[in-house]
Amino acid sequence: MYNEIFNAKRVEIYGGQLDVTLRPTSNDMMSVSVSYAHARNKDFVTPDGSNFNGLQPPYAADWTIVGNLSHDFSLRNGYIRAAADARYESRWWADYLHNRGTEQKPSVIVNGSITYYSEGGRWDLGIWAKNLTNEAKIAAAAANGFPGPASGFLIEPRTFGGRLGLHF
Repeated sequence: MYNEIFNAKRVEIYGGQLDVTLRPTSNDMMSVSVSYAHARNKDFVTPDGSNFNGLQPPYAADWTIVGNLSHDFSLRNGYIRAAADARYESRWWADYLHNRGTEQKPSVIVNGSITYYSEGGRWDLGIWAKNLTNEAKIAAAAANGFPGPASGFLIEPRTFGGRLGLHF
Protein backbone atom coordinates (compact mmCIF):
# COMPACT_ATOMS: atom_id res chain seq x y z
CA MET A 1 0.00 0.00 0.00
CA TYR A 2 1.23 3.50 -0.76
CA ASN A 3 0.01 7.09 -0.68
CA GLU A 4 0.11 9.14 -3.85
CA ILE A 5 1.86 12.47 -3.61
CA PHE A 6 0.34 15.48 -5.35
CA ASN A 7 0.01 19.22 -4.84
CA ALA A 8 -2.61 21.87 -5.34
CA LYS A 9 -2.27 23.53 -8.73
CA ARG A 10 -3.19 26.90 -7.26
CA VAL A 11 -3.41 28.32 -3.75
CA GLU A 12 -4.32 31.95 -3.12
CA ILE A 13 -2.70 33.70 -0.17
CA TYR A 14 -3.06 37.34 0.77
CA GLY A 15 -2.93 39.27 4.00
CA GLY A 16 -0.98 41.73 6.04
CA GLN A 17 0.93 42.17 9.24
CA LEU A 18 1.36 45.00 11.71
CA ASP A 19 4.19 45.01 14.27
CA VAL A 20 4.34 47.63 17.01
CA THR A 21 6.96 47.95 19.76
CA LEU A 22 6.67 50.51 22.53
CA ARG A 23 9.23 51.43 25.15
CA PRO A 24 7.31 53.76 27.49
CA THR A 25 10.20 53.82 29.99
CA SER A 26 13.77 52.55 29.92
CA ASN A 27 12.58 49.61 32.07
CA ASP A 28 9.44 48.64 30.13
CA MET A 29 8.92 47.11 26.72
CA MET A 30 5.66 46.10 25.03
CA SER A 31 5.19 44.67 21.58
CA VAL A 32 2.30 43.32 19.57
CA SER A 33 2.17 41.66 16.19
CA VAL A 34 -1.15 41.19 14.40
CA SER A 35 -1.25 39.23 11.16
CA TYR A 36 -4.02 38.18 8.84
CA ALA A 37 -3.29 35.57 6.17
CA HIS A 38 -6.15 34.39 3.98
CA ALA A 39 -4.91 31.13 2.43
CA ARG A 40 -7.32 28.96 0.41
CA ASN A 41 -6.99 26.24 -2.19
CA LYS A 42 -8.20 27.54 -5.55
CA ASP A 43 -7.40 24.59 -7.82
CA PHE A 44 -6.89 21.44 -5.79
CA VAL A 45 -8.51 18.36 -7.30
CA THR A 46 -6.75 15.04 -6.69
CA PRO A 47 -6.13 12.51 -9.45
CA ASP A 48 -9.14 10.51 -8.19
CA GLY A 49 -11.41 13.58 -8.44
CA SER A 50 -11.57 14.61 -4.76
CA ASN A 51 -12.06 18.37 -4.63
CA PHE A 52 -10.43 20.44 -1.88
CA ASN A 53 -11.08 23.87 -3.37
CA GLY A 54 -11.87 26.51 -0.75
CA LEU A 55 -10.14 24.68 2.10
CA GLN A 56 -7.26 26.15 4.11
CA PRO A 57 -3.82 24.60 3.63
CA PRO A 58 -2.31 22.93 6.73
CA TYR A 59 -1.31 25.13 9.69
CA ALA A 60 -2.70 28.26 7.98
CA ALA A 61 -4.54 30.21 10.68
CA ASP A 62 -6.33 33.30 9.36
CA TRP A 63 -5.39 35.38 12.42
CA THR A 64 -2.28 35.33 14.59
CA ILE A 65 -1.74 37.84 17.39
CA VAL A 66 1.40 37.83 19.52
CA GLY A 67 2.03 40.11 22.49
CA ASN A 68 5.08 40.53 24.71
CA LEU A 69 5.59 42.51 27.92
CA SER A 70 8.69 42.94 30.03
CA HIS A 71 9.69 45.09 32.99
CA ASP A 72 13.18 45.47 34.45
CA PHE A 73 13.54 46.03 38.18
CA SER A 74 16.86 47.80 38.82
CA LEU A 75 18.91 46.54 41.75
CA ARG A 76 22.18 47.65 43.28
CA ASN A 77 24.03 44.74 41.59
CA GLY A 78 22.16 43.96 38.38
CA TYR A 79 18.48 43.78 37.56
CA ILE A 80 15.49 41.44 37.45
CA ARG A 81 13.43 41.12 34.27
CA ALA A 82 9.82 39.89 34.49
CA ALA A 83 8.48 38.94 31.08
CA ALA A 84 5.31 37.44 29.65
CA ASP A 85 4.13 36.62 26.17
CA ALA A 86 0.91 35.32 24.66
CA ARG A 87 0.04 33.95 21.21
CA TYR A 88 -3.47 33.71 19.79
CA GLU A 89 -4.22 31.72 16.65
CA SER A 90 -7.59 31.37 14.98
CA ARG A 91 -8.83 27.96 13.84
CA TRP A 92 -6.63 25.91 11.49
CA TRP A 93 -6.19 22.31 10.32
CA ALA A 94 -3.06 20.20 10.49
CA ASP A 95 -3.72 18.48 7.14
CA TYR A 96 -5.03 19.54 3.76
CA LEU A 97 -7.95 17.09 3.92
CA HIS A 98 -9.35 18.63 7.11
CA ASN A 99 -9.61 15.15 8.60
CA ARG A 100 -11.44 14.74 11.86
CA GLY A 101 -8.94 15.19 14.68
CA THR A 102 -6.73 17.64 12.77
CA GLU A 103 -8.72 20.82 13.48
CA GLN A 104 -7.12 23.14 15.99
CA LYS A 105 -9.75 25.34 17.59
CA PRO A 106 -8.83 28.98 18.31
CA SER A 107 -6.23 28.99 21.08
CA VAL A 108 -4.11 31.18 23.33
CA ILE A 109 -0.79 30.09 24.76
CA VAL A 110 0.74 32.16 27.61
CA ASN A 111 4.35 31.96 28.82
CA GLY A 112 6.27 33.85 31.49
CA SER A 113 9.70 34.21 33.05
CA ILE A 114 11.60 35.99 35.81
CA THR A 115 15.35 36.33 35.37
CA TYR A 116 18.08 37.96 37.45
CA TYR A 117 20.94 39.48 35.38
CA SER A 118 24.16 40.17 37.25
CA GLU A 119 25.93 43.50 37.10
CA GLY A 120 28.21 43.44 34.07
CA GLY A 121 26.18 40.66 32.45
CA ARG A 122 28.55 37.82 33.43
CA TRP A 123 25.75 35.50 34.48
CA ASP A 124 21.96 35.22 34.81
CA LEU A 125 19.59 32.97 36.68
CA GLY A 126 15.93 32.56 35.94
CA ILE A 127 12.74 30.58 36.16
CA TRP A 128 10.21 30.16 33.36
CA ALA A 129 6.78 28.69 32.73
CA LYS A 130 5.29 27.65 29.39
CA ASN A 131 1.64 27.10 28.47
CA LEU A 132 0.38 28.59 31.74
CA THR A 133 -3.25 27.98 30.73
CA ASN A 134 -2.39 24.29 30.19
CA GLU A 135 -4.21 24.24 26.84
CA ALA A 136 -4.02 21.14 24.66
CA LYS A 137 -2.91 22.30 21.22
CA ILE A 138 -1.86 20.41 18.12
CA ALA A 139 1.86 20.65 17.35
CA ALA A 140 1.77 18.33 14.32
CA ALA A 141 -0.46 15.70 12.77
CA ALA A 142 -0.31 13.07 10.06
CA ALA A 143 -3.05 11.26 8.20
CA ASN A 144 -2.92 7.50 8.62
CA GLY A 145 -4.15 6.90 5.11
CA PHE A 146 -6.56 8.51 2.72
CA PRO A 147 -9.00 9.90 3.84
CA GLY A 148 -7.88 9.38 7.42
CA PRO A 149 -8.15 9.18 10.40
CA ALA A 150 -5.17 11.18 11.57
CA SER A 151 -2.85 10.99 14.53
CA GLY A 152 -1.60 14.09 16.25
CA PHE A 153 1.07 15.32 18.58
CA LEU A 154 0.36 17.99 21.17
CA ILE A 155 2.52 20.81 22.50
CA GLU A 156 3.89 20.39 26.00
CA PRO A 157 1.44 20.79 28.87
CA ARG A 158 2.07 23.46 31.51
CA THR A 159 5.82 23.24 32.05
CA PHE A 160 8.15 24.93 34.54
CA GLY A 161 11.89 25.17 34.58
CA GLY A 162 14.98 27.12 35.43
CA ARG A 163 18.06 28.31 33.62
CA LEU A 164 21.54 29.49 34.42
CA GLY A 165 23.52 31.46 31.87
CA LEU A 166 27.26 32.06 32.03
CA HIS A 167 28.68 34.63 29.64
CA PHE A 168 32.42 34.57 28.84
